Amino acid sequence: MRPLGTLLVLASLVTGCAAGQHRPSGSASTRAGCDGAGTVVARADLDDDGGAETVRGCGGALVAEVGGATAVLDVGPQRLRPGPGQAVHLPGAADLVLVRSRATSAGLSQPHLYGLDGHRLVEVTVDGRPVLPAVSTTRVVAPVTATCTRDGGIAVVRGTASEPPGVVLAWDLTRTTYGVHAGVATRRAARVVRRSVADPVLRKERPDLFDGRLFAGCG
Repeated sequence: MRPLGTLLVLASLVTGCAAGQHRPSGSASTRAGCDGAGTVVARADLDDDGGAETVRGCGGALVAEVGGATAVLDVGPQRLRPGPGQAVHLPGAADLVLVRSRATSAGLSQPHLYGLDGHRLVEVTVDGRPVLPAVSTTRVVAPVTATCTRDGGIAVVRGTASEPPGVVLAWDLTRTTYGVHAGVATRRAARVVRRSVADPVLRKERPDLFDGRLFAGCG
């Protein structure tokens, strides 16, 4: 005869297993801790069908209902900022969603772009890394901005300190264009568009390079 304690443990396990067998698995959004709730990050036409999908942040994931299916992407390791992100409209192509990470101890925040690959939410990367550079939240390290292009791609403009250094800080500006397909950004071209522009002059001519905005006019 088994001891009473053993019988009680076995009974508990059987009951738990039976309950697990009959418990509905739920949708992917439920498993992600969302279940139709969560924080609205953006509304974007992810599948380029003329309608807009709601992208929510919940349970360390981004969740969107696309074409009757639930797309879920684990973004916990990216430590995204809470609250809304930004829809990025690419002319003639599916929209992307921009969300920034929380600032690190060094004051750097990483912008992340997300899009759709079939029915999967994915981060847009180039060579396996985020396509946009990290930016400082405490001081301007270098001028940078990003915008959409007429052919459905994106362009990133970055400044590097001119060499040799002069009495006044000056910048060389490089514009790199990318095509975006199924979550992968492919470099199309990179060219220097300005050389040795004095910092005060560039700030006056191109304030968008210093105000932290990305994809202005691509909403």
